[in-house]
Amino acid sequence: MAAAAAGDHQHEGRVLIGGLAAPQTIGYGTCYYAGAVLPTPLAAELNTSTASVTGAFTASILTRAALAVPVGRWLHRRGGRTPMTAGSATAASLDEAAFAVVINTTPPHGSCWGDPNL
Repeated sequence: MAAAAAGDHQHEGRVLIGGLAAPQTIGYGTCYYAGAVLPTPLAAELNTSTASVTGAFTASILTRAALAVPVGRWLHRRGGRTPMTAGSATAASLDEAAFAVVINTTPPHGSCWGDPNL
């Protein structure tokens, strides 16, 4: 009976890992293949060169590679709350800034970076 229960848990674990691995793999594939597909239309939309877009994509990959080990060590020692919060806040700020640049507008009133009176 105990062997059957252990086998059930192993099966459930494999299904869980497969369920987590598939979207992760698709996400990485989407991000990396976007670097080959999107530079030309993105450069045209942003009025810049494809070399600039490709350079920015390369810089982002190198930055992730440089930060992977130190952030991994931080996570192992102290847990994920601080870096996850900092990453979310940074991403939200950068998303807002990028959106404002792309649509050629000023930041909305009350945004975290656009209003000096906040």
